[in-house]
Amino acid sequence: MRSASEGAMPEMRESGSIFAAFARSGQHPIQVSHRPHNTMQARAHIVKWVTECNRPVYILSNPELRELLTADRPKLDLPSPSTVQHDIKFCFENACQTIASLLHDHPGHLHFATDTWTSPNH
Repeated sequence: MRSASEGAMPEMRESGSIFAAFARSGQHPIQVSHRPHNTMQARAHIVKWVTECNRPVYILSNPELRELLTADRPKLDLPSPSTVQHDIKFCFENACQTIASLLHDHPGHLHFATDTWTSPNH
């Protein structure tokens, strides 16, 4: 009977890492930082979290969430919900301009298609 490491790719067998033995192709270990975010980094992560997880901006008015986010970081200044809303609009406008310039500068034709057969909205 072969061991699990014998079935792994040769470069993974050489490292001896448990992650390397079981990782999918192209998967990388998560890098964890122990350095606290500054205010601007925290604003960027809050905007990302609110938009990607579909959270309402007024969730940042919750005192318990604010306490959790500022624990051990007394100098961290959390943004207000209106500031996060402004940041989201600013990011959206920048993304629209970037996409517009990419599409405008693309040398060729683009094909857009939709799959309405399997779409739940039809």
